[in-house]
Amino acid sequence: MIEIKTFDSLTPHQLYGIAALRQEVFIVEQQCLFNDLDHKDQQAIHLLYYLNGNISGVARILYLDKVSIGRIVVAKPYRNQGVAAALINAAMDYCKLSLNAFKIHLFAQAHLVKYYNKFGFTAVGNEFLEDGIPHQEMYYLAKSIAGSSQKS
Repeated sequence: MIEIKTFDSLTPHQLYGIAALRQEVFIVEQQCLFNDLDHKDQQAIHLLYYLNGNISGVARILYLDKVSIGRIVVAKPYRNQGVAAALINAAMDYCKLSLNAFKIHLFAQAHLVKYYNKFGFTAVGNEFLEDGIPHQEMYYLAKSIAGSSQKS
């Protein structure tokens, strides 16, 4: 089950669960020291994937100057079970249907570029280092959204 929430609608337990999972994977497992709490979560849409009553994966959507999906993370016990794909598809649907976005950005860890290609994302520009990890900017270009004003 996926829940989609604004920051203000997250419960304290959900907010703690998001922060704990991102810290567990990004900072501890990937050994990447960076400021995950970047003051963007307050303006983000948060996606929480639940399995067996536990938050098993999360993602966020930012839609300030451009629409982007990021902080996609799945807890180790739930990997290779379709959690990331479900989060990405739900985030893309939300961007297209609720935000009327026809262009969706993300910054992929370089080893995941082919994975994101499966969802229609295309690499743009050169690979770069972010917090010591190779990344690639990518974007998805949706087909026209009839009858709506579109946001890139």
